[in-house]
Amino acid sequence: MNALTEPVVASLLVLGLLTAVADQARGDGEECACSKTKTCACPKCAKAEDGFKSLFDGKTLEGWEGDKKLWKVENGMIVGRSRSIRRNEFLCTKEKYENFELRVRFRLVGGKGNSGFQIRSEKLPGYVRGYQADVGARYWGWLYDEKRRGKLAGSPPETKKHYKPAGWNDYCIRCQGPNIELTLNGFTTVKYTEKDPKIPRKGIIGPQLHAGPPMEIQVKYVHIKPLPAK
Repeated sequence: MNALTEPVVASLLVLGLLTAVADQARGDGEECACSKTKTCACPKCAKAEDGFKSLFDGKTLEGWEGDKKLWKVENGMIVGRSRSIRRNEFLCTKEKYENFELRVRFRLVGGKGNSGFQIRSEKLPGYVRGYQADVGARYWGWLYDEKRRGKLAGSPPETKKHYKPAGWNDYCIRCQGPNIELTLNGFTTVKYTEKDPKIPRKGIIGPQLHAGPPMEIQVKYVHIKPLPAK
């Protein structure tokens, strides 16, 4: 290394360090939770555990259905982007699921908007009805019942210590018999038991774009493992 290259290398190292610090400050940096939790959504963890499969091939929306103007694949991610919409919109799996563990990695760009992941839901003309693992605004970690009963269970106050409003987050959602458990970045926010036997236990899965101002949600990984009935 000569005298001319040393300052250049040093500058690049400083720039890289500053970029990493800036990313961390913004909450944009992606951090794998492999060493911290047993609910990580990354492919490495999914492959390490028996029974998981990916619902997203990283290239297409094969197996999903939704408004193609709002839902696309970009840079290996599912991207839901709205300029302003009048009603909630969803990207739904074509297949229905009943007892399962679902792990997704996602982020709300800029920390803006309200979103969530539908589970055991029904796709009906013009809307979707069913359970939703909520994210965004003050609803992080809530269990909501879209177009049916509204809020089912809120999350504890300490939840705010466990998510990144504008960064990457992992949701682990377990549905088994009447029980639904939500875990956000390794922190369990909801344990809910359904008392109404008329509520369907089998349905579609999918992310939401909420009505209102512009927003964007990015989903990087979607892994699912079937569970035995309980």
